Amino acid sequence: MNSSKGLLIIHLNIRSLPSKIDLLRAWLTYNKPHVITLSETWLNGNIFDNEIHLDNYVLFRKDRGLRGGGLLTYVSSNLTAELILPNVNPQHFEGLFVKIIFHENKRLIIGNIYKPPPAPAETTECILSTINSLDCNNEKIILGDFNSNWPGHSSQKDRNLFNSINLTQLINEPTRVGPSSSSLLDWISFPSQQNLTIWGTIGKMAPPQWQLVAAAPYFFCVCSVL
Repeated sequence: MNSSKGLLIIHLNIRSLPSKIDLLRAWLTYNKPHVITLSETWLNGNIFDNEIHLDNYVLFRKDRGLRGGGLLTYVSSNLTAELILPNVNPQHFEGLFVKIIFHENKRLIIGNIYKPPPAPAETTECILSTINSLDCNNEKIILGDFNSNWPGHSSQKDRNLFNSINLTQLINEPTRVGPSSSSLLDWISFPSQQNLTIWGTIGKMAPPQWQLVAAAPYFFCVCSVL
């Protein structure tokens, strides 16, 4: 995976970053993604950036403050990145949007989303409204923990709405697996598969010490940057 050409993005449902930061640092000795997005960081104002710092990465965070939730995006310090604020204030969900600037004519917005359960029925419309308020001239990758089972009947409205803005959900394997059931709650959506080299989930084939980093199998994509 690290040998694939392009921008490597990995998402982890971390479920308490402070308790797993050392594992994440150890995990990075084997993996060198350009971007790491985390959901359920469980951070608050009493946890400082230097406590969750990763060498050679710049971090952007959005804490819930109370227990649960929270988002964080690490971007390689070799890239130019900036936090962007949508024109529509996120409601019923948490969103963290970072723009990566490759050159004057090439920018990519990475939207890190956490939709907590239970969420009101209008939450997906709120997410799309927020996405649509971002700069329409930039390509976007929207990923994260949506807490809605993509193959299930309950997510039919989500599928229709994402398709309406030409975003295709790419993950097709369960991201949460229990003793008697499995579900696909963590998604990655992109406007065109043509610019993606590979994507998928990792977890079953990973060594046990890597699996401890995340609460569920993590997923990745490699995006070609032209």
